[in-house]
Amino acid sequence: MPFQTPGHARAFHAAALFAVVGFVACSETIAPDVNNGRSSTRLSATSTTTTETTSPTPVESTTVSPTNADPTFIGFAASAPPLTSYDTSFTVVVGRAASFFLGSSRKGNSAFLVIEIPLTAEYFDGNGNALPVGTPVSIRVQVDPVTAAITFSPHGTRFGSTYPASLLLNTEYLNLGGLTPTSLIIWYLTDAGWVPEITTVTLTGNAYLKARLEHFSNYAVAY
Repeated sequence: MPFQTPGHARAFHAAALFAVVGFVACSETIAPDVNNGRSSTRLSATSTTTTETTSPTPVESTTVSPTNADPTFIGFAASAPPLTSYDTSFTVVVGRAASFFLGSSRKGNSAFLVIEIPLTAEYFDGNGNALPVGTPVSIRVQVDPVTAAITFSPHGTRFGSTYPASLLLNTEYLNLGGLTPTSLIIWYLTDAGWVPEITTVTLTGNAYLKARLEHFSNYAVAY
């Protein structure tokens, strides 16, 4: 299923959240167009070194509710610094909390993309089988350099909905065109079309959009 301009989204979610999850798997590459644990592993796309750290927690936030069945997607701003990678992979272990960061190598730039995985996260393979604690899981992240749309793979893999992972996207990298971060929503692609996630926006520091990440699918930002 190639990445394409969406038609009508088929469903709207109506519950606020802060750390999130939920999706139907779709792994095709995008065409151009809680930490409840005692510690977590910080993973960077530019290094194989891991360090013990805590995932960033917004001090103040607000929840954005979907209002448009025909989303208008936005991409990277012309002034956005290049990411260190637009196609990278990282490995996590079932039963361990982890945070993955992808950003620019330019000093002072905050990460564009953050994935937060809680200690209690459940993983399921493409056949719906739960993976036991200690199982390594490789996750591929592809970012379109123009549209800023994101594909997570492998196909069929997903997180459980009880303790999902979270996806955070830094709006400072995006072409807002006069829009405010509170007007933006993270959408994901299902076999039936694009579906909006309930999106939380941080109001302190960098304005990050935060939504649940359950399905390994295509994700994009729209208003």
